[in-house]
Amino acid sequence: MMLSIIVPVYNEQQFISHAIEEISSTRFPLEYEIIIVNDGSTDNTRKVLLTFNHRPHIRIIHCKKNLGKGNAVRKGLAIARGEIILIHDADLEYSPKDIPALLKPILRGTADVVFGSRFLQGKTRMSFTYRFGNWFLTHAFNVLFKTTFSDVLTCYKLFRKSAIDVSSLKECGFEIDPEIAAKLSIKKNRVIELSIHYRSRDRNEGKKNSIGVGIRSFIVMIKLRLSR
Repeated sequence: MMLSIIVPVYNEQQFISHAIEEISSTRFPLEYEIIIVNDGSTDNTRKVLLTFNHRPHIRIIHCKKNLGKGNAVRKGLAIARGEIILIHDADLEYSPKDIPALLKPILRGTADVVFGSRFLQGKTRMSFTYRFGNWFLTHAFNVLFKTTFSDVLTCYKLFRKSAIDVSSLKECGFEIDPEIAAKLSIKKNRVIELSIHYRSRDRNEGKKNSIGVGIRSFIVMIKLRLSR
C-alpha cells in the first residue's frame, strides 16, 4: 500500500524547500510518494524544486500557467499511484508530524476518510474574518449535507482513492476543498475528524481566502447539493 501526498505550489520559494524536508523526514508506516504540482509560479519556486529532482520518492509537475489550486490538485490525483491520498499545503501552516495519526484509522480499516480539524483543540490563531468565514461555510455545509464537521475547509483531507471518483472533480480554484468534501460525504464513506496542529500565516489569509473564494465555495456547495 502507498500514500500519495499531493502538494500544490504557487509562489512559495520561501517555504517549499522546508515543507518538502518536513514531509520527507516524517516516519510513515507505509511507502509514500510526494507529488509537487508547481502551478505556474512566477518567483523562484521552479528553481528551488529543481534541487529535488534526484529524490526517488518525489515527483514534480510544472504547469506553464497559474490555473488554481483545484487544477493542481486534479493533476496530482491523475498521476497518483497511492491507494491513500493526502492533500498538503506548501507553506508550513500544517504539520506533517500529524499525518501518521491521521493514517491510523484508515490503515486499521475503521475509516475511509479522515479530516484534520484545526478547531477541535479549541482556539486557533486566525483573523476574525478568516475564522468567521470558516465557521459559516462549515455550518452551511453541515446543513446541506447532514454532516457534523468542525472544519470542512481544512487542507488535510486523507482518504482512500477509491472513496471518490477523481474524474468527477471539476473545480479549478480553492473551491476544490468543499467539492472534495461534498463528494466524499455524498458516498457512503466512513468519515471522521481528528485534531491537528495549525500555524496560521497571516500573509496567506488574503491570498487564499478572499470573500470571493468564500462566495464561490458556497455556490459550489449549493450546486453539489442540488445535483444529488
